[in-house]
Amino acid sequence: MLRWGAALVVACATATPSYVIESDLLTKDACAAIIDAVERFGFSQAPDTIDKDDPVQPPMVQADVFEQAEVRAPEVMALVDPHLPRLVRLVDRAKRARGVDTATRFDWIFVRKYAATSRRDRLRAHKDGNLWSVNVFLNSINESFVSGGLFLADGPADSAGTAVWSDEFLDGDMLEVHHPPQVAGWGIVHDNHVWHGIAPLASGVKYSLLLFADMSDAQIEGDVVTIATFTNAGD
Repeated sequence: MLRWGAALVVACATATPSYVIESDLLTKDACAAIIDAVERFGFSQAPDTIDKDDPVQPPMVQADVFEQAEVRAPEVMALVDPHLPRLVRLVDRAKRARGVDTATRFDWIFVRKYAATSRRDRLRAHKDGNLWSVNVFLNSINESFVSGGLFLADGPADSAGTAVWSDEFLDGDMLEVHHPPQVAGWGIVHDNHVWHGIAPLASGVKYSLLLFADMSDAQIEGDVVTIATFTNAGD
């Protein structure tokens, strides 16, 4: 266990998945203000590529705050903006721990909402397309919602690199699944090698502030699949 300043940090550098969680990124009052502002702004509902193999395909409940250098929700962005320098430093430290020394740029900031009474009460395990992700919990488990919540996992993929699991993998014993503490104002940072998702909520509503860093232009414009073929021409 490490400490960065006065904030509690748990670093899982030797285990899979690798992530860092830090406390007190936002105050509970700041989290409540963001939730109020984003509810006034409103959420869009549309299918997500994560669910492309799900016959149900529940719509993602999402509010875009900042995307492609454009502020989409000014009131929400005004509340998030004062915290961006610290969030950038959090990603910078995680990068340096992995031997990466590049400037951090947030390309997409958005809020997602999960509710036990809606179709969007979970999110299948997946990896992000951007290089680094920050997930800030805007409310607390066992206070605002029961069961479910963020999980991070190490698990299988088929030969093409596509996930072969769904929510049921949580019941399996072949995987190492991490359920980090989920407290309003705490945040977690990980890179795009980490499997993660939202386990089904038993009750209540969960809000998450997501910040995607270091996306390529192609990734910002849409989902892009890159295939690299390596050939050994040696004797």
